Amino acid sequence: MKKIASVYISLLLVLIASGCSHGHCNRDGDPAVMNEMRKVWVYKYDNSKQCESKSGISEKEMASQLLDIKIYSMKKQSDGQPRVQVCGALTGSTNAYEIKQKDVPLAETLGFKKWDF
Repeated sequence: MKKIASVYISLLLVLIASGCSHGHCNRDGDPAVMNEMRKVWVYKYDNSKQCESKSGISEKEMASQLLDIKIYSMKKQSDGQPRVQVCGALTGSTNAYEIKQKDVPLAETLGFKKWDF
């Protein structure tokens, strides 16, 4: 009986070890690959102006400027900076997009900036 149990345990350990040998158990893997796959936010000002409720570019309209970059989510976001309160001045409103880290350089060439507020 002990011999059968030890055979089953040995077999189980071999199966576990062989499963991990294909890299499925180590999802953290290469830090460069993980950094490339990480999602970050980029933004561009929507050019909306105070006292002009219909001014500015919508998130969906601006999203087309990111060309073939996959967008995971988008939102309107204020930059949080203080502004002079006067009609016609910019609002500080941005369109922000969640993309993969590896796509940031392309987004920057298209006029977007990495969100760092």
